[in-house]
Amino acid sequence: LEESGQTMYGDVGKMISVEYAQRVTDLIDSTCQIIYGGKTHKVDDRFVAPTVVEANADSNIMKSEIFGPVLAVVTVPNVQGAIDFVNTHYSSKGEHPLAMYIFSKSKEEQNQIMTSIPSGMCAINDVLKQSANYHLPFGGIGASGMNTYYGKFGFDFYSHYRGTLVENNFSTQKFDPTVWLTFPPYDGMKLFAYRCISKFPLILDNIKKVLPFVKVAIPFCAAMYLANHPAMVDMILDLNIKKILKWISLAWR
Repeated sequence: LEESGQTMYGDVGKMISVEYAQRVTDLIDSTCQIIYGGKTHKVDDRFVAPTVVEANADSNIMKSEIFGPVLAVVTVPNVQGAIDFVNTHYSSKGEHPLAMYIFSKSKEEQNQIMTSIPSGMCAINDVLKQSANYHLPFGGIGASGMNTYYGKFGFDFYSHYRGTLVENNFSTQKFDPTVWLTFPPYDGMKLFAYRCISKFPLILDNIKKVLPFVKVAIPFCAAMYLANHPAMVDMILDLNIKKILKWISLAWR
């Protein structure tokens, strides 16, 4: 773009229709201060020149999607000020953006903004590419859309997973644990059993957290043991299929 702010007609693409070009130019109202461009619009020929304006929360351009070559800028004191502005005027009203664009080299600032402002998608130090990435879920949140699509994400969204349980235990014996637990009478012992069973998923989750450490610890302990007992190494190396089969046959006698 030229420094004079005059973009030559034909340097950039046109709008889809005259009506749409008019809609975009109408967004630049009296509350906006033009910083760049905005002088060579040719609405009758669907051309809107790239324009940068300084706006505020009351500007029309801040109340609807632009979909045109007009960039609205709001001055804030710092990153937290930008977050507060968005949350006060938009997020608190359930108006979440389809995409949020963050331009910062600071990982701390990137995480601060992402954790503070809800959005359908997010691109950091770039624009639009996130919507072209087939491996990312595309979609909005709240007023900007529902759920996501692209690839498996779209398949999951438009599919209904029907939960189905098949019971093949037809026992009616009261001593059967499933019958005893399921049917009345209910007493303190059954309540205690229910509570114990309900904790199994939590216990399994905790075990899963420990498993990676166990996988490392067992080989490490085995290596330390073998280092202190060299004779065991020779015994292991001397093992063969015949000896193993012999031990199994002796164990079955």
